[in-house]
Amino acid sequence: MKHFQFVLTSNKCPTLKSDLNNDSIIDLNELFAVSGNVLVPLDSDLGDQLSGMDFGPISNESGDYVYRRSTNRFDFWEDLTSHDPDFFDQISKISVDEKFQLYNRVLVILGVGPFRTLPTSVSNPWNLPLELTIPIGCGTIEVQR
Repeated sequence: MKHFQFVLTSNKCPTLKSDLNNDSIIDLNELFAVSGNVLVPLDSDLGDQLSGMDFGPISNESGDYVYRRSTNRFDFWEDLTSHDPDFFDQISKISVDEKFQLYNRVLVILGVGPFRTLPTSVSNPWNLPLELTIPIGCGTIEVQR
């Protein structure tokens, strides 16, 4: 099955308390409220936040998948610091003066099987199939020394 994965702007993962509508599911809107906006979509095009987001790694029956992508650091930086064309799409840019750091940010993996019945209260701002927008993994990126 397909998974989306993102580095978000915050350093906090959602908890059971983040389920604001008490439907036992953390949906994308509840995730963004706690963990911030998408900063780096880990998709098919790391050099452009928007162009590769139709891609998500495909897991096998055990849930395993491999993700490998690279990009030119100049293209990555130019896009990440460019003008934000839509302030309401949950995808953020940073200032040219801001120091970009991956550590102490949240990495989230989304996507449950299409066989999962989701409550009607589950929503997402992106008009995607709901099963692709349910967080299944979240962690804070740390520096190992």
